[in-house]
Amino acid sequence: RVARALGALADAQAEVRSLEQERNSEAETAGVARQALLAERRMVDRRQEQLTAELRSQVAQTEALQDEHRNSEGRVRALQHELSRTTYGIGQRDQELKVKNSELAEVRRSLASIQGEVDEVNEQLSEQCGRVQHVDSSVRRSYDLADQVEAMRGMVR
Repeated sequence: RVARALGALADAQAEVRSLEQERNSEAETAGVARQALLAERRMVDRRQEQLTAELRSQVAQTEALQDEHRNSEGRVRALQHELSRTTYGIGQRDQELKVKNSELAEVRRSLASIQGEVDEVNEQLSEQCGRVQHVDSSVRRSYDLADQVEAMRGMVR
């Protein structure tokens, strides 16, 4: 009985050692797995930090682009407003030029009419000058004849 008990004890001790070895092996495997899991977790954390940093960078770039877009839209609106004002001003000036051109055309027509009248008056003056010259020439001949008549009277006396 003692031998059996000793055999059972030895078997139990061997089984305990075997279980301890199995437990130690499993613990070691679990430790290695835990280390691998921790390493994997650190790698995932680093990747997540990288992705978070990239996301923040993209968000910042997106916000900067949105700001730039809003500024561009503001500049476009300002330029459109300025273009509208300039176009309106040009339209007004164009209308003023049309009125002035119309006035100039009327002045030209008036000048042409006046020039026609001046030409007519000049023609009449030229005719009158011709008549005056004819009368002047007749008066001179009369004076000459009067002088000759006087000279002949002087001779006759």
